[in-house]
Amino acid sequence: MTPYLTATEARTLAATLPADANMTALLALDDAALAAQLLGATIDLDVGGPYQGAKYDPSQEHEFPRAPYPGYVPPNWPSGQ
Repeated sequence: MTPYLTATEARTLAATLPADANMTALLALDDAALAAQLLGATIDLDVGGPYQGAKYDPSQEHEFPRAPYPGYVPPNWPSGQ
């Protein structure tokens, strides 16, 4: 399975977020260790369902992005939205 982000993409995204001890420790990892963490996070996300809707493209590897089922309205969705 391919992670949602590469180590380079994760470092670029992290640079836009507020720093904290966890982020600092994560970014201190070498690329191979960070890639392993990203793969673990991808697996956690992809098996965390069940999710609403369906894969945007049935042939895509991951559960996201997703498309809603036709006519689906989320529970408690404000009217007129």
